[in-house]
Amino acid sequence: MSFIGYRGFSSNLLPELLAIKYDLLMTWDRCFKKVISNSDSRYIIRLIHDDFNKYYLFRVVIFYIKELLTWN
Repeated sequence: MSFIGYRGFSSNLLPELLAIKYDLLMTWDRCFKKVISNSDSRYIIRLIHDDFNKYYLFRVVIFYIKELLTWN
């Protein structure tokens, strides 16, 4: 997958978060129950697994990923 866009700032966090989000959606659509996901960004992992600042720029995507991780 690839993502491209510009909104007045540049960050590699949003494309990585979106890749995780869409990968999780694809795995759920294909009825996988266990998923192992790797990321080379320790910061991304902390944003997803730890409590994050609710005013963080990408909070909606992070919250959605957290929701996907709780699906049964």
